[in-house]
This record gives sequence, C-alpha cells and structure tokens, in this order.
Amino acid sequence: MKVYENCNVIIDKINPFLFQKIKKEVLALDAVTNTKHDLRSKDMLVNFQRSMHSDIPFNSLTKDTNEQFKQEVVKFVNNHEAKFDLFNMMYNFTTNKDVSQVKWNFENIWINIQQAGDFVPFHQHSGMYSFVLWVQIPYSLSHNKKMKIDRTDDHRVGTFNFVYPNSLGRLTTQTIDADNTMEGEMAIFPAELHHMVYPFYDCDDLRITISGNLNIDTKSG
Repeated sequence: MKVYENCNVIIDKINPFLFQKIKKEVLALDAVTNTKHDLRSKDMLVNFQRSMHSDIPFNSLTKDTNEQFKQEVVKFVNNHEAKFDLFNMMYNFTTNKDVSQVKWNFENIWINIQQAGDFVPFHQHSGMYSFVLWVQIPYSLSHNKKMKIDRTDDHRVGTFNFVYPNSLGRLTTQTIDADNTMEGEMAIFPAELHHMVYPFYDCDDLRITISGNLNIDTKSG
C-alpha cells in the first residue's frame, strides 16, 4: 500500500483474480475493440473531446463483476477512513454518527479509453470519495519520458497528477508514475481533490482506466 499523506491518497492493488476478470471483460467491449486509431487531429483539445471514449457505463460488464468490484472499492474506502478519518472531518459536526454506521452509495462508475495524445484536463469529482483503477497502461514511463513531441521533453508525460494547496497556500502536485507497472492498482481519494492525466505518445495501444464516485447514502439515516 502506498500512502500519500500530503494529499490524502491511498493506492493499493485490488484482488488479482477480480482484476483479471475485469480486464478480460473490459477488453471485450465493442467500445474498446472498435476504437479507431487513425482519427487524429492536430488539436489536442479536439482529440480529448472526440477520441477519448469516456463515460462507458461500468454496468456494461457482468452483474457479478459489478458487485464484486463495488465491494472491493468499499474495502479501499474503509482503509482510507482508518488512515485519514475523512467522514468525521467533513460530516460529523452535523451527523454525529460513527463511520461504521454509514452506507455508501455509488453515484456512478465509468470506463475511460484513451489513445496516444489524449489527456484528462484539470478537474475534480462529485461525491465524497473518488477512485481510479488502472486497467491497461500500454507504456513504460522510462520510454515516454525520452520522447520529444512538438519540442517538448516533459517529465510529466504519461503521468497521473493530484493538485492541492500546500501549507503556504500554493498549488503543488503529487505525481503518480502510472505506467504498465501499475496495472491492477487503484487509488482512493477525496472527490474534491483536483487531478489530471497527461498524454502519452508513440504507442498504438489504448490506456484504459475505471473511475467512479461514492457518497453517503442519506436514506440510511
């Protein structure tokens, strides 16, 4: 388990048997097998909008896989709560409940598919918790960092980045070197934590991740 205390992030491997099941089902989806690699644009913003298949519902996978994965995510939430106590920090001044009494509601879970050159801009999510599972990362960062694309030789190429204010109020970045060595690992973090994903280059395969948000089930009292 990797713990980033500066930005309240935990990263760990999910159950390996479940991961192989998820990856097999995701790679069999039509949105993956039919992705066109030749529909490119010189405008990277257009590439993000057109060639990144996002918001593919996770319920495109089997019901059994859906339920097992949700159970796995809740385990990660519990680990995060044990370390950072996010629920008490955000809600207990109004609810006065113990986190063990809380039921979690999945707002949504979706699948992201990216080609070389695609990226995810600076953003945050809704809900209380968010997560990302790295399903397929078709490159090593040691290779991508050597690439010089459009006169750019940027150490952030292909990385996942959390952005947050430091003790001086300045925005700082926690870079996650998310390459092929992180397939099967998942990050759990506060939904309001801003993050972004930089593009990768010189690769014909797809970068595939699964993301989602959880919130407190208010109907549970």
